[in-house]
Amino acid sequence: MSRGLGAIHIWIEHYRTVLRPKLGGIRLVAPGDWREIPLTPNDYWGGEVAADELTRYLQPYELQLFTFEPLQKKLALLKAKPDPAGRLWLVPAFWGKGLDININAKALLAVAELLASSDSRNKEVAELINEQYLHLKILPETRV
Repeated sequence: MSRGLGAIHIWIEHYRTVLRPKLGGIRLVAPGDWREIPLTPNDYWGGEVAADELTRYLQPYELQLFTFEPLQKKLALLKAKPDPAGRLWLVPAFWGKGLDININAKALLAVAELLASSDSRNKEVAELINEQYLHLKILPETRV
């Protein structure tokens, strides 16, 4: 395994074990169609929605939206109600605004979230995203 691929594997694993548990955010009641959710500049879909945007293969159920907006302001804009079991996870973006989220970064973030979910359909679409964008020989094993 090349040094670069090892670093990507480590990042994906640390996303699941270190970063993801600290993301915080708030769970909200999601509208029937995720496409109805108004986005502001520098909002980025993660997980299943990003996977659908990248592959057109997955019908998103769990929605993850990264934003730089203060969560209370975004909550008011979305007109959504908090719900601990909600399907929309509004998450503060953890990277600097100056970072360019290109297609490869979006693919890496999507794969990391999909593998962290431990859902078999998400693992399948993570493999598709890897084949199309990341080109890792293998993805890290998912562990619960």
